Order: sequence, then C-alpha cells, then structure tokens
Amino acid sequence: MAKQIVSSEPPKVNIIAKGTTFEGTITATCDIRVSGRVNGTLKGSARVVVTPEATVEGDLHAVEAIVAGNVSGKIFVKERLTLKGSARIEGTVRTARLIVEEGAVFNGECMMNGTGQPVVQKVEITASARKPAPESTRKRGR
Repeated sequence: MAKQIVSSEPPKVNIIAKGTTFEGTITATCDIRVSGRVNGTLKGSARVVVTPEATVEGDLHAVEAIVAGNVSGKIFVKERLTLKGSARIEGTVRTARLIVEEGAVFNGECMMNGTGQPVVQKVEITASARKPAPESTRKRGR
C-alpha cells in the first residue's frame, strides 16, 4: 500500500474579494484569485484565477491562468491559459498552450511559442505586384 503524504500547511492563495478594488502591482509566489477589480499588474509565479465577476485592467503574468471574467491588457502565461465561456479578453496573449471554451470572447493578438514569453523577433514581408505580359508577347510552348 502506498504511503500518502499529508501536508500540515494549507495551500496559500491570495484573494482579491468581490467588492474590492486594488490599484498597483501584486507579486506573489503562490496562487492569486481575483473576484474584485485590479487596476495594475498581477505577477504570479503559480496559478492566477480571474472569476466571472472580476475585472483586470493591466498585465497578467502567471505559470498557469484560468480566466472567467474580464481582462484588458497583456497576458503572459508560461504553461496553460484557459478561457472559460464567460471570459472577455481585450489585448495580447502570449502562452505555451491555450484552451478556449465556447462563449469566450477574445479580441486581440495571440502568440503561442511554447514558452509563454514575449517573442523578440520582427518579420517583414514585402510583395511586389507585377502585371502579366500581354497574351501576344508570351511565348507559346509546343
């Protein structure tokens, strides 16, 4: 029979409760759960959960994130970002994996580069339009 290890320490979660407005930067090494309003930056080195009644205006950084509420800003997720059906996203997303449930609204740009980190690379594409030669000047193959 396998031994079960039980931690005497309860899981740590930072909570921004419904009815609470926070302005500034939150940096945490444990989970963050937002049910209120955040105007600023969330920097979590674990999971960030944005509940259906929550609003985040600013950047969100996490290892994993579950968004069911409103986020307006840049989202950087190292592993997996899940957008629940009630999610409303306006902005830029950088993530390794993305799960989008039916009903979620996402307006912006998404980059999935396997790391969730910003990509510092600029790609320029140029094209020149040439008119085809008139039918009478084209060589005819036999």
